[in-house]
Amino acid sequence: MSYQEILLSILVTSIVALLPMLYLFFKVYVRRTDLSLEKQKIELEMFRKSLENSLYSTNEKMASNKERWEDVNHMIYEAAKRNIDVSSVTENSYLSSLSINRSEIEIDHNRAFLLAPINPRFENQVDIIKTACSDIGIDCETADEEFISGPILSVIIKKMLSANIVIAVIDGRNPNVFYELGLAHAFGKTVVMVSGGVEGIPFDIQSQRMVIVDWDDKDSIEKIRRSIAESMRWANKALQRTSR
Repeated sequence: MSYQEILLSILVTSIVALLPMLYLFFKVYVRRTDLSLEKQKIELEMFRKSLENSLYSTNEKMASNKERWEDVNHMIYEAAKRNIDVSSVTENSYLSSLSINRSEIEIDHNRAFLLAPINPRFENQVDIIKTACSDIGIDCETADEEFISGPILSVIIKKMLSANIVIAVIDGRNPNVFYELGLAHAFGKTVVMVSGGVEGIPFDIQSQRMVIVDWDDKDSIEKIRRSIAESMRWANKALQRTSR
């Protein structure tokens, strides 16, 4: 065997011997990379939740009374003082922009649509309200119960219009909840607003009918149950009057 053949044989043997080690190193590297990425995802999700909760707390403090609310929302407040011509703006034009025909929507007299912040912080409130509805035989639906592809606002409005009443958890001053709450009022829906305390109610809706509860008190379920049952009866009477 020539010298070159011996060297080639040694080289091939070495490579073959190193292949398992290289494969093992690659697997360990990939696993560590995957774990690192998974760790980063978990850390980002924890940071997002922490930031979201901080925003809720900050928002509650910044809009705790009329003066602070006006200071934070001064542009909206000033615009509301002006004379705005809304004669050309109709409910139908708004719904048409979302491809919704209200006349085609049938109201389910045994269903309520719940507006609440989609955040783990409010899961207890949602569970309490759903339990109260279930106790009196009413289906209660939230926007996040099913996967929605496409514009979510259109789906939410359809569900809102087809429900007999709308229930809103106003704790946290969530902008989405308040936007949808305004739409519910504009559409003439019977609305039940629920709050965990008087101090959490924005001044501009303090004069509205409100169910004040202690979320940690089991008796609150009975209070919510009575209010929902009364609102369902009121909504049914209102529908009977309009259908005559």
